[in-house]
Amino acid sequence: LEVGHSWVTTWAQNTLATIYAHRGEQAKLQLIMQEIVPLTINYKQYYIFTLSNLGHLAAMKNQIFEAKKYYQEAYALA
Repeated sequence: LEVGHSWVTTWAQNTLATIYAHRGEQAKLQLIMQEIVPLTINYKQYYIFTLSNLGHLAAMKNQIFEAKKYYQEAYALA
């Protein structure tokens, strides 16, 4: 990250976020998502993964409408 953000870092962060989501580690997922969203919003292939993880986070918070919105947006981009 000292010389710039790479796709490998973004991929690794999203993978870690997915692990946190499946383990139910809401606090860790929320923190990492704050970093990932701005880095992936302009990159469709990574942003789809990010939207899915945001959906997981919303679902863990029982924000079903928000979760559905994120999942639908990811599906539309795919």
